[in-house]
Amino acid sequence: MNVPVLVLKRCRQHHRSQGMVSSRPAATTRLFRDKLQSQDSVDEVAKGEVENDYQEDVFFDHHAGYSLAGTQLMKNNVKPHREYEDDDDDCLNHVYHILACHPKFYECFTSCHNHILYGYGPLPHQQRHYLAIMAASRHTCTYLVSMLKNEYLTLGGCPDWLESVENVPKKLRSLNVLNALMAHRPWLLNYKHVQEIVTASDEKWMISELGQAAVILAHFHSLASFVMASGIHLVPNDRGSTSAQSCGGASSSGSEETDSVSLSSDIEVDSIVERMKKLQETSVMVTCNRSSSSSAAAAAATESTVKKKISPEVLLEHYEDIECQSCLLPFSKNKSNQKKQQQQQNYFQNFCENINYQYEDVVHKCSPDSSNNIFQIRDFSWPDHGFCLSDRLYPQIGQLLEDRFSVAQHLTYNNFGYQQERVDTSTFRQAVWNFVQSLYHIRHDGYDYAVIPLLLDKKTRTFIKTVACRPQNVTKKLFESFGKELRLSEKIHMNVIVMEARVQAEILYSLRTLSQYMTKS
Repeated sequence: MNVPVLVLKRCRQHHRSQGMVSSRPAATTRLFRDKLQSQDSVDEVAKGEVENDYQEDVFFDHHAGYSLAGTQLMKNNVKPHREYEDDDDDCLNHVYHILACHPKFYECFTSCHNHILYGYGPLPHQQRHYLAIMAASRHTCTYLVSMLKNEYLTLGGCPDWLESVENVPKKLRSLNVLNALMAHRPWLLNYKHVQEIVTASDEKWMISELGQAAVILAHFHSLASFVMASGIHLVPNDRGSTSAQSCGGASSSGSEETDSVSLSSDIEVDSIVERMKKLQETSVMVTCNRSSSSSAAAAAATESTVKKKISPEVLLEHYEDIECQSCLLPFSKNKSNQKKQQQQQNYFQNFCENINYQYEDVVHKCSPDSSNNIFQIRDFSWPDHGFCLSDRLYPQIGQLLEDRFSVAQHLTYNNFGYQQERVDTSTFRQAVWNFVQSLYHIRHDGYDYAVIPLLLDKKTRTFIKTVACRPQNVTKKLFESFGKELRLSEKIHMNVIVMEARVQAEILYSLRTLSQYMTKS
């Protein structure tokens, strides 16, 4: 159901009266440089009790880039961070309104985001913001690009860099290939790409700088996924500036492929809950994404579906089956006219090269004795390899990322849809996480991928694939087509899991590549 324009205007008037939406043009602030990680503000957020009774029909309606999910958060007494509650000029204010319904994740996300842009690190703040603009441009996320451009200029960045990539120093331009591969096909990365970057200009890249750059790119690729899945969307106009457009109104028609997907039946919440219970009762193989063997990690792992141990060969077949099934899931297509498409292309070509380079479906075959064509998590995992290497290259970021991954995977309110009973959703959450990473050809050893289609129906997998791989194709129709019995906060949580699983996937690929380069050099 579309909210009438009059309602949108009244909502905006209400937000403005509450100091939540600015009546003047957006101008960014130095908020996080002045007040990093204010504990008082974090405590204020943590006090919010989330009732999880959001209305789905207002999620994608917004005005001037502001998602009306914030309206529902206000109804549940979940307020934005006190530091920016009265400062709506912050570039991620709208994102924070949505994340505020999950205070635990909100806290660790903002801490990590602040550190990436303003914390300790070898790259200057202006360069960090320009890299963020490059990353958001890969998915044509005008909202992020517009906000980051303002902050970049506020920090004293060179305006000429925003006019054309030709005006950017060769050192930064040398990251264009890395940016494209990480965003769309990270499995193609190898140490030779690092060699090319290091030798591309007279001003050499240090490995620590490349480590920080990779984290920035991964963070904003995935944040673009979350922003566009949440219906926060701006589009460039004829004059090169930006204006707001409703994602639902702009692209709710969808494509024939999307319509064909909608013919498949949903798995009802009751059925999913029953399947989760059976999986948890019959499982014996504990597969953790983390090195810890604690009960929390074990509870979050998805198990085998049978009482006897499944052979590695069968597990491999199940993984390859889910890869083949994923290739058949279509991307929706925005039916924007040719003029709009050309405008967008011209706009984003100012910040990144080869704008048409996109994710492509590829089935990677592997065998138990060979891992040449697939990323085996046992060979390079986040807890055993990525955490230490990231902290070595980019101090403090390892723990900040670890907190994000842990909270996203283990966050639960023990409910599912409008079920009255307490529900253990660990198998569902892990299915979403592992499905996202399978789209990037990362395989978790010992995990039975046959679980995924049992818990995630075709509509849900289509939505997840689009958000993770081509978020610019997300439409209101696609968002509304899955999980009709889920609460809005649960869909937001799913978007969070998709975002974090993607961040980890990109960072693992980039860190493994840097590790290979350091070994060979």
